[in-house]
Amino acid sequence: MNSYELVYALVPNLPEEESNAMHQEIKSYITDNKGEIKAVNDWGLKRLAYPIQDCYEAPYFMIEFDIIPAAIDELKNIIRLNDASLRFAIIKINKDFSKRKMPRKRKPAYEPKKEYKKDRESIPNVSTVASTPKKEES
Repeated sequence: MNSYELVYALVPNLPEEESNAMHQEIKSYITDNKGEIKAVNDWGLKRLAYPIQDCYEAPYFMIEFDIIPAAIDELKNIIRLNDASLRFAIIKINKDFSKRKMPRKRKPAYEPKKEYKKDRESIPNVSTVASTPKKEES
């Protein structure tokens, strides 16, 4: 079984009965396919980045769950075919991601080689070249 997050936005003017029916349909599909729901979060009404179906705000919900990978395609179809959903995203959670340690100090993207540093030291300064007096020709 893999871990997934489902984030979905519903139509804002949806009656509460239809909204609850949508939630219940998703939850029952997950549990019927030997899945386990870990958490359900109501994010509330959020402003959309751009209008979708003349809606500028929508209620968002997130469900964290474990399920077999073969059942994800059917879950996508259930959400996609329901008129109550505006947008959704199903993200697979990598279990090893939280265990991995991030490097504390990063190397610089570019560091000149020592040979180039020596070459720069051998080049005379512009100020010393400009200040040298010119020899007069006789």
